[in-house]
Parts: sequence; structure tokens; C-alpha cells
Amino acid sequence: MPEDERKDIAEGEEKGEAGGNETGAPESEEDQDQNQEKLLLESPLIYSLASDGNVTSEGEGAGQLYEEKMTVLPKFGQILPFPLRSILEYQARDYKIRIIFSSNDQLTLSNLGLRYEDFVRKMAQLRNQLILKDVLMEEKLRQPTARGSVIFTGSSGTARLAAECELRLYETALVIVPDIGDLIRIPYSDITGISAQDYRLEITTEFGDKLVASQMGRLFDPFARALAEANSALQLKVNSVLMKLLPLADPAELRKVAHLMKEGRAARKSDIDSVSPAVWSQLEKRLVSVGIAEEYPFLKGLSQADRICIGIKQGLRGDLTSEYLWFLVPIYSSSPDTPGNAIAMEASSNEGSGRATYFFRITGRKEYKEMGLDKLSAECDKLTGSINRAMIEINFRREPIYLEDGKLNEPPYQKYLFAAKRLPSLQTLRSLFIGRVIHSTPEQWQADVLALLKFNVVAEDDGVKWSKS
Repeated sequence: MPEDERKDIAEGEEKGEAGGNETGAPESEEDQDQNQEKLLLESPLIYSLASDGNVTSEGEGAGQLYEEKMTVLPKFGQILPFPLRSILEYQARDYKIRIIFSSNDQLTLSNLGLRYEDFVRKMAQLRNQLILKDVLMEEKLRQPTARGSVIFTGSSGTARLAAECELRLYETALVIVPDIGDLIRIPYSDITGISAQDYRLEITTEFGDKLVASQMGRLFDPFARALAEANSALQLKVNSVLMKLLPLADPAELRKVAHLMKEGRAARKSDIDSVSPAVWSQLEKRLVSVGIAEEYPFLKGLSQADRICIGIKQGLRGDLTSEYLWFLVPIYSSSPDTPGNAIAMEASSNEGSGRATYFFRITGRKEYKEMGLDKLSAECDKLTGSINRAMIEINFRREPIYLEDGKLNEPPYQKYLFAAKRLPSLQTLRSLFIGRVIHSTPEQWQADVLALLKFNVVAEDDGVKWSKS
């Protein structure tokens, strides 16, 4: 830890130990409970807070950083707290920090003096640590971690990141944590190529992204080996899960199917059938054994059966005790008035917890009436790809899909803000989300599914969500 940072923490601890309130009187037990948060860094500054383009508060003060929030203490005026999770984006340039929050408020901090760089780095570090906790669902960190110079280029060829970063290996993903800027998570299942030579690590993904890391020093070789081992371990886990689920399947066929069902991916029936029709029928039987005996056949009877996708994820929190099965069922036809224009998503585990079926609109209702089966199938394939990607990126949580925007700003749900505002695949799902049908009785569930599918082809507004009246 840098000396300045140790000093900041020590100063915060001293202030906490000193006791007392604004009057100088000792704090009560209640006051102490409310002030347990440790002050990590403080700096004098000038601030300006704007809402809808209008300045609502400005002046001299002090900025404070805590583990989960930033606080501005005006010299005259009320304290302004800002949860770090609510920061959508920020710029640090010309010794000014410009921050945009999920509420669309904009905060500009200036005149931080010698503390400017420390403040920016610490704010970025704390915010990224919260995002890591939220997005990775407490996955275990593998060793070693490394530091290096990273250039990350998107599919468009534009550099999304060029900075000094920490490179971390988790159970399911490589994570790039820049000193300043948003972290980048690359699931191992997205990686199509790894090259490690001349002290330069290059990684490409199936989406056209490219990462180049250099200047990693003596940790280059150990880190490259650990990356290869982490990637291989995940593939072995998929093979192991499939062998446990389908003990009678041919091992050679299972290896090919495992490639289609990389960690968390849902593979299409027609693709699995090209390897072995026997595997698909065994997967369907397995769905019955994990408590979806009635739902799957009902949805299958409404669907384009060859485009159904089934996926497997081993343990939501990295445990090895249970498998997590999920499937996607595309429901559409050449008759525009037939209830459909949707993809149903169902998931279950062996834990027997409450479930709901989620539905996503394939295309606009006006377009649906004019498109033929071929175009609908193409749109369906695109959407199943988006669902696959989003579910992996949010580690199979459902709340980020259906929560209204207003709910995301409430404290219990702010942990989903980053994913909902910054992940394109999740934004697609949220925009196409029609509604969900809760499981109670089979009769109720089937009736509600049919009502939702009918609503989805007759409602006038694509933005209207279905709700049970």
C-alpha cells in the first residue's frame, strides 16, 4: 500500500478514535454506531452540483471517500452524500473531476491541489471494488495477479482502454482493473485465442474484442500459465458436469457438446443434434428430474422446437454441489395473430426454490405481423445470443432484468446499477422484457403464460409490460 494511502487511513482512524461531535461533547453509543464507516481519504476542494443543467449547489468544501460512498462537506450548507455505486461515468482531466450519477446529476470537483491524483485513484479503486463484488458474485480470486500496460480494443477497432492496470483471474473470468477508469470483465467462455510471447499477452474474443497486455515484468510467465489453467479448468468442469448429468452418453460426443455449452451457454437443439440426437433427449429427461417436468413440455408444444436452447451452469456461487439448468424456448409462427412473438426463459436448480418464467419480445409487434418465418428465425437467433451473453455477464441473477429504472436507484438494488447501465446485452434484455409468470399451480401458470403471449401480439405499445390483472 502506498505511504500516502496508509497515512490517509491512519488519519481517518485517528478522527474516529478522537470521539466527539460538532459541539465537542463525547459521542453517544448511537452516534458511534452511525459513524463506524472508516474515512479513507479527505481533500479540500471546490464543488459544483448541477441537475438538469442547472447548478443547485456550489462552493468551497471538503471531499471524503469511504468504502461505499463519497461525501462532499460544503463550508456552508448541508452535507452531500453520493453512493459510489450510483456513479455512471466520470472524467478526470485538467485537474478537474466530472462525475455523472444515475440520477443524471453532475458533480464537478476542482482545486484539490496535491490530493487530486490520490483522490481520483482512490475513488476509481473503491468504485471498481464494489463493481467486482456486485458483478462477480464473490467468485474466488486465483493467483497470481499482475500489473501491466493494457490496451483493450472493441470490435469496432476503437480503443476502449489504454492504461496501467491490474490483471486478475477469477473462477469464470479475466478482469482488468485500471488505475483510473471502468473495469473490464472477459468471461473465459468468450475467449477464442490466447498468445503469450515476447513478454506480450494477446487475447481475442468471439465478439471481436482484443486485449494486449505488456510490461508485466517477472509475473508475465506465471500469469500466462495461470490464465491457460483457469480457462482449461472451466472447460474440464463443463465436461465433468455433462458426464455427471448424462452418464450414458458417448464421451467423444460429450466433449463436442461441451464446446457448444461453454460455462453457462445454452446450446441450440439443432446444433446438439448435429453431434448426437441422443444427447438432446437425455438433456430433456434431466430437465424433468430437476423439477421442470410440466413447464418444459407445455412451452415446447408452443415453440419452434429445433431452436430451443438448453444450458448448464455449475453452482451459482462456484460450489460443486449442484448443477443449474436453464433453457430458452422461442415461440412464434407464420400466423401473426397466434399468441407468441416471444422467447421464454426458464431456470431451475436442485434446491427447489421459487421460480418464474421470463418472456422477451423477439421484434416489434408491427414488424411481427409483416415478417416471415425466415426473418423471425434470424431475429430469434440474435436475441438468444443476447440472452446468453447477458446471463453470463450478470452471473444468472434475474433482478437486473425486470427491476424498473426507478428501483435501481434504491439502496437494496444499487448493486445492479453498473450492469443495467453499462452492459449492452443486459440493456437489450431490459428493453425487450415483456413480463414474468410466477409459478404457483400448473393450471394458473399455463393460463398466465397464454394470457401473456396473447397480450404480446395484440398490445399497441411495444414498451408496455405485461402484468397479471
